Amino acid sequence: MEDEQPFNAIFNSSWKRDGGFISVPDTSGIGIDLEVESLKSQPYVPRDLQVIPMRTDGSVGYSV
Repeated sequence: MEDEQPFNAIFNSSWKRDGGFISVPDTSGIGIDLEVESLKSQPYVPRDLQVIPMRTDGSVGYSV
């Protein structure tokens, strides 16, 4: 999605956002695979959890 941060490329997910909501997947597990090679290329940067990023559609920015 065009408003996703580049560091979200470490997640491979079947989740689809629609109007600020994510539908529950009908498969087993939580539906997220971690792309380990992509993760290695990105340094750990702690987040200030007092600041919550919002997308243009009003959804919270901490998603896949």
